[in-house]
Amino acid sequence: MAKLSEYHPRLRAKFKTNLVKIDFTGVTVINEPIDILRSLIHTDLVSNCTTVVFPYQTHLSDDEIIPFIQHLANVEYLNLNGCNLITDATLEAIAKHCTRLKTLLLNSCELITDAGTITSLLS
Repeated sequence: MAKLSEYHPRLRAKFKTNLVKIDFTGVTVINEPIDILRSLIHTDLVSNCTTVVFPYQTHLSDDEIIPFIQHLANVEYLNLNGCNLITDATLEAIAKHCTRLKTLLLNSCELITDAGTITSLLS
């Protein structure tokens, strides 16, 4: 069985326009979301993405998610529920790069502090 990340060249050929939704709901293979994120940030496929759903990707840390977030200027809905390795640094990146964001879900993100949330909201 091929890994999802091996489909990246085919995805690029298939989607002549940018992706508008990325949803990892139910993905449990630890390295696949990370491999896909790393592949996508080297393309222009995500620049018009409006919906990103990464629920309970407990292995995603700031190191994997921040470079991806830097390409999400048009995201309006971002679900990071249960991504328990992300910190206030991810919130800072979201505040800086996701200027059209309307909905942000951060339930069970235990390393995000109240101070980090307030600082990000004020920036």
